[in-house]
Amino acid sequence: MSFSPTTFIAALFLALAAHAGDARAASAACELDVYAKDTDPKGLNVRSGPSINAPVVATLPGWNPPGPDDELEGHLPVGFTIVEARDGWVRIADVSIPDPATGAHRASPIRGWVSGKRVGYNLQTEVGFQNPDPSSPALIQQDGGIVLTDAIGISGCTGEWARIDYGDPRSPKRAWFRGLCGLIETTCDGRNGDESRGEDADAR
Repeated sequence: MSFSPTTFIAALFLALAAHAGDARAASAACELDVYAKDTDPKGLNVRSGPSINAPVVATLPGWNPPGPDDELEGHLPVGFTIVEARDGWVRIADVSIPDPATGAHRASPIRGWVSGKRVGYNLQTEVGFQNPDPSSPALIQQDGGIVLTDAIGISGCTGEWARIDYGDPRSPKRAWFRGLCGLIETTCDGRNGDESRGEDADAR
């Protein structure tokens, strides 16, 4: 089969447009409640931009996860809202820092960028999609709720959707999910994702 220059140019244009659309979705505005899962005692650095070379503007307390016999109070992580994602980094706002003794949260004015690999959440959904659209192909499904034990990090977001990389870090898979919950002590009311379609998808 031969292709005319016009056909080739049209195909190239469509491919570039699709890539640009995915890039826009990956860096679009969003609102995702999550928490800092970094357990480094030195804390989690917040930077002025989405780069390891950007200046550190603040450091969030590291998380001390509760043991099997511990009460949650005193072991709650710092919470925040992701409002943008770019190049493997997420921009955060509405930071809430728990009191180590009581677990009571206090609002903090800290804003900036943290690595998408240092973000924790629970997925209240059964499906991950190819695009941030429930009518797009399902890439991963698990009845009863998806648990990504090999999650790498959040690499994109738009609206209520997060693009999560998982699997082998050298050649990661990625899918779009909604229904993220930023609480470790309970579920998030009203943060429902999508039910399994009962059809074939990447079963991990």
